[in-house]
Amino acid sequence: MEIKKEDIDYRRAKDAHGWTSMDPEKRAEQEQAAYVEHMTAFYSRLMGAAKTEQEREYMEAAALRYKDGYIAYKMDYLAARSRCGSNFNTRRNDKANSAADNKAAAWSEWQKRAESAIFKGLNDMRTAAAGGPLVIMRQELEAAEREHENLKAVRAAFRKEADPGKRMASLKEITGYEGAALATFVSRNYIDADGVPVYRLTNGLARIKAMRQRVAEMEKRGSTPTSEKAFDGGIVRDNAEADRIQIIFNERPGPELYGKLKSRGFRWSPSAGAWQRYRTQDTRYAVEAITGVKI
Repeated sequence: MEIKKEDIDYRRAKDAHGWTSMDPEKRAEQEQAAYVEHMTAFYSRLMGAAKTEQEREYMEAAALRYKDGYIAYKMDYLAARSRCGSNFNTRRNDKANSAADNKAAAWSEWQKRAESAIFKGLNDMRTAAAGGPLVIMRQELEAAEREHENLKAVRAAFRKEADPGKRMASLKEITGYEGAALATFVSRNYIDADGVPVYRLTNGLARIKAMRQRVAEMEKRGSTPTSEKAFDGGIVRDNAEADRIQIIFNERPGPELYGKLKSRGFRWSPSAGAWQRYRTQDTRYAVEAITGVKI
């Protein structure tokens, strides 16, 4: 992706500081340099996160979209900034400064959302490539179960063998680790001269239990088809695949309905074109309260 200082219009950058700087030309150059520095670092971070050719193509396209959006927001901010300090009307200047501050805040918020969306997309791509969330969750569960069995074996070995050297040999044999990897395993699991603390095993079992429950829920959800029910004003979609309950209105919600949706935890999803929440019993109660539809 090509990044050049001319992406930021010099005249507009200069005008933005024409009334508030002793050297607007220098400030314009600084605006251009700041843009190049930010975009170069951001692009490098995106491409550094990509591990496959498909991911690199995704990041390249995402970087181009981000670049276009960033320039648009920056130009909008600079235009608002150019109206600050342009006259001696204090009230008008205050209004102009407030408008510029709002533009800067919107720009900053957009950057956070855009970056979050890019990396969420990357994670979704990797999840799909791995076979889906259920496959990944099963793999994580298996890894947690293996580690728990290793910790049990380590604790048993420490209780059986008092010699430190033999204990370390047992650690290597049980875990398959050595050197830095073994040191990391020991540190991560708080293994000391007495072995594995009991709470590590207790916490591990609790985590495994929660993961097994999550896998069972995901398997059940996977066998549940997506369904829809109509109500006066739209439809409610019980989207099993997305793990969301979605409300799709025929018309944009008014202030009162908007307030109800927000207060009950629903969030607008542009990609789905719906107000949605995770598929929980509380969500079902909320949907019924808002739309009258019982799921």
